[in-house]
Amino acid sequence: MIAEPAGADRPKSSTPNAGPASLPDPTPRSAAGNSTATAAAAPPATASAAPAPAATATAAPAPAATSRSAAGSSTATAAPAPAVTPYDPSISPGVSTAVGTSPLLQGNAPKKSKGEADKRRKQVVIKREKLKENSLVQSDNFTWKVIKLLGSGGFGDVYQVVKEKNNDKKIYAMKTEMVEGDKRNLRLKIEVHVLTLCLDLDKKRKQHFVELIDRGKRGKYKFLVMTLVGSTIEDVRRNVLGRNYSKSTAMQLAQQTLESISDLHSIGYLHRDIKPQNFAIGLGEQEKIVFVLDFGIARKYTVGKTKTVKAPRLYVKFIGTVRYASRCCHKCMEQGRKDDLEAWIYMVFDLIDWEDGLQWKRLPDRKQVVHLKDKFFAFRLPKCYRIVPEEFKRVVTYVNKLSFSDEPDYRHLIHLLHSIARANNIDLEKQLDWIGRSGKCRVSEEDVISSDNLKTGSSESESDDSPPKEKSPATKGKLAKAIRATKAFR
Repeated sequence: MIAEPAGADRPKSSTPNAGPASLPDPTPRSAAGNSTATAAAAPPATASAAPAPAATATAAPAPAATSRSAAGSSTATAAPAPAVTPYDPSISPGVSTAVGTSPLLQGNAPKKSKGEADKRRKQVVIKREKLKENSLVQSDNFTWKVIKLLGSGGFGDVYQVVKEKNNDKKIYAMKTEMVEGDKRNLRLKIEVHVLTLCLDLDKKRKQHFVELIDRGKRGKYKFLVMTLVGSTIEDVRRNVLGRNYSKSTAMQLAQQTLESISDLHSIGYLHRDIKPQNFAIGLGEQEKIVFVLDFGIARKYTVGKTKTVKAPRLYVKFIGTVRYASRCCHKCMEQGRKDDLEAWIYMVFDLIDWEDGLQWKRLPDRKQVVHLKDKFFAFRLPKCYRIVPEEFKRVVTYVNKLSFSDEPDYRHLIHLLHSIARANNIDLEKQLDWIGRSGKCRVSEEDVISSDNLKTGSSESESDDSPPKEKSPATKGKLAKAIRATKAFR
């Protein structure tokens, strides 16, 4: 039995008795690192203030009238310490500064440039030694032969492997992660733990998870071996279909992805990075099944083996993908089950319409994105809602009313999806768009680890919305025309 991994995220505030901040509104991925700024000297804080965390925001300089002795101590006429610059309420409403809230919540910590984040990530990938083709990897149970590299990310690599000297000719996927380097890199450990728990689920509940086959350690690497899947549902749309999904397939994807989120929550874990790039179609007989992938930033939300929800932390760094992240994630607040569902809603709108599903899709400014997400849940973005049936607002309303600790009624949501399908004459039994065409699905770097997955976590950047491979202007024009011609719900 694998011990439960220590949480990858530690509380950033040391205030013991401060209640959780009120749940505000959202937006996507990448967090500023632990940047520090030098604060101007000021009188000591009052006893009621909680100690500031390691990363501190720049305080306003003391008034000029304040005189100091040669030793640096303030004279009797020293002015009181200036108040911390209040945080923009549009980003984090309801967060009190009276209890010594982390200055990071004030939005004053300097951000690292996108170029610096990309450069560091590339350096990690370049320095990491790759496994060579036909090399052997020994575990306690099997010897694995490396066929080829499928993809590389900032935290590890994925290889196509087979069992050596075994009648099993099946092809598997091996994911590796460096042991040295970042000591807090627990991604593979969390993934192993989640997939191990999934083994105990009943057959129906575990159908959306890849099967954990093996795990071990080889020199500087930890690795896990799992069943191989096909293209992500994003790559199928871009590279196999070259158009939006049909009404039927879009609604079936909405249901299957919702089922997988429900099953993950049933074992006490949140995904925290719901997006099309983290769902893939099966291969062969499992071609109709959608699998949920990448639990590297998943988090246990329950206490031990109970169903009691953990108390929310006061500050949680941004983690996920800007485009699909919940509003609470944008505001550095603790995520709950409702936040996975909020990200799921964004994903469904995006799957329905590549161009108009998400109005903030190409916005780089996270403040602008979270502002539009607030308007989205207030039904003040008519362009987004024109692509879906009017009844879909019931799904949005239900998720928006959930609180941090609420257990969502997943059956109710699936029932709503079925009602929407019936009301709009959408056949949920119709053949999925990729059936018969999935032979074109490449098990490649873009499929197994999409470009978006390489930037999961606390980086400042997110990949653009262009197809994985550069296309000619004529091809791009045809693709855009095909997408406009297949507006699913118009």
